[in-house]
Amino acid sequence: MKLTEQEKAILAGEEGRARQIALQNMVDYANALGAENLLDVDDVSIGLYSRLPETIHGGQHFETYEDMCSYDYLATDEKVKFRELKARRTVTNNAGVTKEWLQYCGIQDQELYGCVDELDQFYRSHHANHTNTCAPYILGYVPQKGAHVVSAESSQVIFENSVLGARTNCEGDVAMTGAAIVGKIPNCGLHLDENRRGTHLVKVHKIPSSLFEWDLMGYWIGKHVKVGVPVIDIDIPSITFDSYKGFGAAMTTAGQVDLFHVIGHTPEAPNYEAAFGGNESQAILDYGAAEEQEIIEELDWAREKEVDFVLLGCPHYSAFQIADAARFLNGRKCKARLVIMTAPATQAQARINGDAQIIEEAGGLLTACCPPMVATWPKDIRVLATDSAKMAHYVPGTRDYKIHAGSTRSCIEAAVTGIWQEV
Repeated sequence: MKLTEQEKAILAGEEGRARQIALQNMVDYANALGAENLLDVDDVSIGLYSRLPETIHGGQHFETYEDMCSYDYLATDEKVKFRELKARRTVTNNAGVTKEWLQYCGIQDQELYGCVDELDQFYRSHHANHTNTCAPYILGYVPQKGAHVVSAESSQVIFENSVLGARTNCEGDVAMTGAAIVGKIPNCGLHLDENRRGTHLVKVHKIPSSLFEWDLMGYWIGKHVKVGVPVIDIDIPSITFDSYKGFGAAMTTAGQVDLFHVIGHTPEAPNYEAAFGGNESQAILDYGAAEEQEIIEELDWAREKEVDFVLLGCPHYSAFQIADAARFLNGRKCKARLVIMTAPATQAQARINGDAQIIEEAGGLLTACCPPMVATWPKDIRVLATDSAKMAHYVPGTRDYKIHAGSTRSCIEAAVTGIWQEV
């Protein structure tokens, strides 16, 4: 593999032990993937777990976050001291627990609360932009077309590749954090032009009329494409960020898809020819009302009508989605528990708008925390309702909950009445 003089110097230890180890990991990774060189990256998204509870780390106990990062993210038994992150635009994912979520779950262990403060300080001291979200683009973090970036959260990866035209693979913890530390990533996969060309054509005959219907279509495409780069042919004047957000998240959940093109809409698909880049379509798929119903029946499967927990915001809600939830809730009270996940900065905006107060007065909670990520849930949940295809897919794999999936309006009605009824 070709190394620059700067990279050779880092491997020789001239920029400290942390960068030395991180770069050696990158070289090993690149060699395993057959990459010829490393790319410089400034845009990296990292997500560190809380250092407690120990069950998150396979029973390992860590006294500090530097110890945890050395073991979990540099893959070394050494206790390494970290310098400032080299990637200048490093943002954070919501992999850690938050204080309001610990309180909501009735957890009293003060050491866990202390871990939240420690992680916040760790990010600050290493100059990370602590966005604490799986959807940093809702906060203005929007890498431009052609930029090489590093992301690990699946819905963020597909959004950045497809909607923004940036270039990233779906990286693991060691590569993601190593890229932030040393500012390098292997030049392979979706960083290369030849791997970004369309492979399947999807003709859309039923235009989604809600965000949840975008989720359904994305899930169906991922399920049926399985592996590839779908090119979507849809007759629609424009597509919102919120539509793309759930659409991509559902697609990458149901299939091994980290990039899609929408003809006439996404940056690399001004027309059919550009989207496929000379490729012949491996298959032509038709999506209509029957295909949408197929996914509704797959995701909304609980027989029980009583709902005791409603979880929204996967991926994190935008301020506009929070406003919609507040409008549906205004002046009403929840019988079922209602939790809406969103970035701390979006929570602040929702409070300025008055929407956060409406949701809280109804009995709802706004949090950045993702319960499946931190494996921490409130007690006594039997039936969960969500407007996210991704959440409906993943929760049953880790929790014995029955699932209802439907529109945001249906989920809010279930929160208020305690009964599931599609609206």
